[in-house]
Amino acid sequence: IIGGGIYSYGLFFKDDYVRETGRMVFEAVLYSGIITNVTKIISGRSRPYTERGPYFYDMFTFDEGSLSLPSGHTTVGFAMSSVLANRIKNIYATVGLYTLSAVTSLSRIYSDKHWASDVVLASAIGYFVGDYISSEKKPCNSKNKVSYSIFPNINGLSFIISF
Repeated sequence: IIGGGIYSYGLFFKDDYVRETGRMVFEAVLYSGIITNVTKIISGRSRPYTERGPYFYDMFTFDEGSLSLPSGHTTVGFAMSSVLANRIKNIYATVGLYTLSAVTSLSRIYSDKHWASDVVLASAIGYFVGDYISSEKKPCNSKNKVSYSIFPNINGLSFIISF
């Protein structure tokens, strides 16, 4: 929703930089979310409130009590923060964005939904995916370069692959 809102703002006000930022937020959340959800299902780590302990794993499950590792909320927070921090390039905004992500992480531990290691892994996933998506693109001299883009349009989402 946040990525779509930023994208729409850029589209409405004809600001390509803001529109591209919205697309980057959307991509970072999408890709890091896929990594997080696949990891949750594969690992099947028990949540703290189940009182089975941090070393109980029920692999390849869809049971909510066994989808602790990594934290989805934390992943999303850090993915958005890293994209926005890279695009805004203001120290105060960066500190504020990462503070919000850290508070989200701590609230997941405090509310007994995740172990500390769950949020550490999730923050790394979110940060690195967001940083990769929003890093300055370097020209590639290779003729075998494949690029792709995902962006919203009137009919839903567009996925473009260029060879």
